[in-house]
This record gives sequence, C-alpha cells and structure tokens, in this order.
Amino acid sequence: MNNIKVWMLACLMLPLAFSACNNNSNKEPKEEPKKEISHDLAYWELKGPVKTCDEVEFDSVGRMIRLGDYNPFVINEPYREVDEEGYMEEFSQWQRNEAGEISAIVGIEGMSMFTWKDGKVVHSEGYQEGSVYAADYEYDAKGHLVKLTEYLADELEAEKGGEMPMWATTQYNYLDIDNHGNWIRRQVTRTYPDSDIFEDYEETREITYFK
Repeated sequence: MNNIKVWMLACLMLPLAFSACNNNSNKEPKEEPKKEISHDLAYWELKGPVKTCDEVEFDSVGRMIRLGDYNPFVINEPYREVDEEGYMEEFSQWQRNEAGEISAIVGIEGMSMFTWKDGKVVHSEGYQEGSVYAADYEYDAKGHLVKLTEYLADELEAEKGGEMPMWATTQYNYLDIDNHGNWIRRQVTRTYPDSDIFEDYEETREITYFK
C-alpha cells in the first residue's frame, strides 16, 4: 500500500423532510443539512460509501476499522512482531482528537502528529530515529492533494534552534477519477532541492464501496 502514511469520526446526516402545513407563501423553506465527511476517509483522501481502499477497511459510516491485519485505534501501545518470513513488522498506535480527527500515529521509535483545517490535513510533524520532520499539504478546488512540501533536520540541530531545511517537494497530477470523485491513478513527481535526484512515477489504488 502506497504512503501508509497515516489524516476520523463520521456522522452522516439525513435530510429532513419538510411539507407545508398552510398556504403562507412568506414562510422560508428549511435548509437541508449538509452531509458531513468522515475524518477517517478525508485522511486517506477519500469520500463516499467507501468500504476498502487497498489494505484499509472502513465501516458503513466511514470510520476506519482495519489497517492490514489490525485495528490501530484499539491497541494500547505500538508493538512489533516477526512475520512468517522472519521479518520484523511494526504495528503503530493511531489516535483521534476530541473532534474525531486522526491526530497522531505513535511508533516504537517515532511519532507523527497532524494538524487539520477545513476537514483536511494541512500540516504534519514528528520525529524518527534521530531526525525531526514536517510537511505542508496543498489542495486544489476539488479537494485533491496537489503538493506536499517536506522538511527534515537532525534532531540535535533542531534542539539547538537550527532551521529545518526543505527536504523534498512532491507534485500530484490526477489521471483517473472514479464515479465517486476518488482518485484511483495519479502521477507523482518528487524533487529534492539539494540534490540531482528526481522521481517520477504513478500511484494506483483499488477502492470498493458499500452498495
């Protein structure tokens, strides 16, 4: 699964039925409540009645209930296990804030924290194995992530008040959008300002929906 990075409590509101009781033409019609987008789905850049997206599974109201072989919200702390091939696999603990937004991912030797605005992740920061990092997210008018700017620094340098230099920028170009408005194929262009390294590749994902 690509960029298992990861951006939730859902509450889908049904429109209220309204019927006139008299012929008063001056009476203002009631506005239908808007359907709220699940924070869990928004973290994964998804919307609609999504059931699965690659290895991520959701319930009928858009709440994430499975990541691979486990539910990361129900464990008390991160842990590691040796898989069938003898490799060490880490299971991180995920957390939600009071608003139901995914706020942190806690690993054995690191942690990522997320800042939300207008129903989307706009900033993340954390630390891992002696380094500190941060990222800023930019979206287009349709809510698709179009740019990710990442910063990286040595943890000791950051503690001394040093600046966190830009590490990489990633641009996303959407090639295939399904009937629910979710991307299933996009072009990724990643550049590193301080080097000649350049990456250009496609990302795809498989999405299933509740009927």
